[in-house]
Amino acid sequence: MQPSPAEIAVVAGDDLRLIVFDRRGRGESGDTEPYAVQREIEDIAALIAEGRQEEALKLFTVEAVGIPEEWLGGMTTMPTWEPAIQVAPTLRYDGRIMEGLMAGDPAALQRYADVTTPVLVLVGEQTFPSLPPAAAAIADVLPKGELRQIPTADHTLTAEAVVPVLREFVAGH
Repeated sequence: MQPSPAEIAVVAGDDLRLIVFDRRGRGESGDTEPYAVQREIEDIAALIAEGRQEEALKLFTVEAVGIPEEWLGGMTTMPTWEPAIQVAPTLRYDGRIMEGLMAGDPAALQRYADVTTPVLVLVGEQTFPSLPPAAAAIADVLPKGELRQIPTADHTLTAEAVVPVLREFVAGH
């Protein structure tokens, strides 16, 4: 999970200018259909249609993200779990955007090879073992990608940990 833009703004003060957009179906963004999705994503949508958002989130976490099912018990007690349930209706969009990437398809990364904007890729040093190599792979394919590992951070980054790295990155570009 990441800190919210509001949390980053509070920590950054006037040092950084934040531009935030809401993805489809999140925040103040509308949710316009149709949206083509894969079978797993259709399963998630069906769960949501039945009012089973938490089950949809669990399915997405295990099937699409690849988190071991036995980790779900601990994840559901984290403070980030309830907010994640609220955005469960948009998980099918995550699946579509991340198509091929979550499965480790190196060819899927090539769609980002033409992005020439400087991109900072952040990952916690203590996160799930599969994520640092994935973060390195996307940073490597981006012509101006930079990978930074946040020391002692796990999958949940804090604004206090992120803002100094953002300041350094912005100052260098």
